[in-house]
Amino acid sequence: MKKLMPLQRKLQRAIENKKFMEPNLTLASLAHDLGSNRTYLSDLIHQQFNMSFSDYINHLRITEAKRLLETRPEELTDDDGFLFIKNVYVYLGYNCATSFYRNFKRIVGMSASEYMESVKNDKK
Repeated sequence: MKKLMPLQRKLQRAIENKKFMEPNLTLASLAHDLGSNRTYLSDLIHQQFNMSFSDYINHLRITEAKRLLETRPEELTDDDGFLFIKNVYVYLGYNCATSFYRNFKRIVGMSASEYMESVKNDKK
C-alpha cells in the first residue's frame, strides 16, 4: 500500500486538472502520464473507488456533466443561452453521443434531458 501513496496523490492531481476529459484517455496512457504502470493504477482505482478504470472515468465525466448542466457555462451555450448536450459530451471527452447517454442514464438514473428539466424545475 505504501507504493500506492505517491500514485494516489498524482491521480488526485490529474483529476483536479480534469485529465479524465481527454477523449482518448486509456489506463495505459494515464499510468504513463503518472509515471506508473497499468497494474498499479488499476489496483489503486479498484481499492479506492471499487470500480474499474472505465467505470471510474465515466463516473468522473458524468459528475462533471451534471455540474455543467446545472451551471450552463458560456463556452457550451449558444447566443440565446441554450446548452447543447452535444457540446457537453464532446467537451467531456466522449467520442459519441450513445456512450454519453448510456453512461449518464446508468449513473444518474435519468436521461440528460430529464436531468436538465429537473434542474430547471428545481430553480423555479
